[in-house]
Amino acid sequence: TATPAPQRLVFVDPAGSASAEITAYLADFAASNGLVYQGMSVLDNTDGARIVVFNTVPEGLNDLAAGAPQTQFVVIGAVDPGGLANLSVIKSKPEDLAFMAGYLTMLIAWDWRAGGLIPGDTNLGASYANAFENGGRYVCGNCTSSYSPYYYFPLLTAESSAAGAAGWLLQVNALAEYFVKAAYVDPAAALPEVLDALAVNGVTLVGRADTPLPERFVALLGMDALPGLQQLLPQALAGTGGVSVETQVKIVQILDNTVITPGKTTLFDQVSADLAAGIIVPLSVQ
Repeated sequence: TATPAPQRLVFVDPAGSASAEITAYLADFAASNGLVYQGMSVLDNTDGARIVVFNTVPEGLNDLAAGAPQTQFVVIGAVDPGGLANLSVIKSKPEDLAFMAGYLTMLIAWDWRAGGLIPGDTNLGASYANAFENGGRYVCGNCTSSYSPYYYFPLLTAESSAAGAAGWLLQVNALAEYFVKAAYVDPAAALPEVLDALAVNGVTLVGRADTPLPERFVALLGMDALPGLQQLLPQALAGTGGVSVETQVKIVQILDNTVITPGKTTLFDQVSADLAAGIIVPLSVQ
């Protein structure tokens, strides 16, 4: 009788943005439970896959899970399990990340001169800027600068995700007019020409874990999915799914600890925990 092939634990990470902590945990979990660990950018197939973990929500997720009842799926993202018994979700809310991006940017800004280069055509729409502004204002209330030119910060600029360097450079000039000293740069705006212009103006940068040119930033933000994986993977291995857990935003990488100090990190973690627990509402009540 042929020896059956070992079952797989597959981790699909299209942007390669998962932390080393997460990939190490998944590999260790697979090894300790007799599974073969495979990391890939695109899921090849579900043959022999005991568990598939997605670092982002793929297209057609519910159809994929419904068509492979023998596989347990765990996805990190803002999606509903849809009542599927083999689909579990580690909920990462993009509005939470936008809120904490605004919070950290304001926390490190001189004279509250914080800003953001934020696309206006993401799935969040206007809520992206709304959550970012609320995060900044959570630090300082009105956030009025002490010196001229005066403004109620943060100063936000909007462009299309496909605007290109020329469009975003116009927004960099708008930030420079008000002497913005700390800015959050969405990955869509993190183009070499844009980052160069911000550097010339002496702007300290905060970004996301999946940003291009991460070495140009002082801190990168992401979702802390590890506790959720530690909770859900043993259940998935036992064949139990259909579970949702909350996750919270964390500073996944600090590239300048003279700017992102331990005290600021502690404050960030406290606010992020309250946000994940629902104590803080990231979007304004309309």
